[in-house]
Amino acid sequence: MAEQGPHFLMVGGVPRDWRDKRTVAEAVFNDPLPFLDVESAHTHEVLSSAMAAELVDLGEGIIDVASVRGRNRLLTRAIAGAHYSGVIEI
Repeated sequence: MAEQGPHFLMVGGVPRDWRDKRTVAEAVFNDPLPFLDVESAHTHEVLSSAMAAELVDLGEGIIDVASVRGRNRLLTRAIAGAHYSGVIEI
């Protein structure tokens, strides 16, 4: 086992004051938009149903993890646009 130096911290052992002293900025959102969990099977089902016609136009059958993470940016932009505009609520 390697020798532990004066700056060694155990995994999970970073004290709160250590983090607080090094905080540079803090983001505060007054009106945050809702989070869309694109990893959720339920989200995939809702999106696939609500966006069925658009999926055909984009050459996609259903929305799943592979399609969300895929190269088709038109699909991910369509998902984001539908969610942002309120067309889709999950």
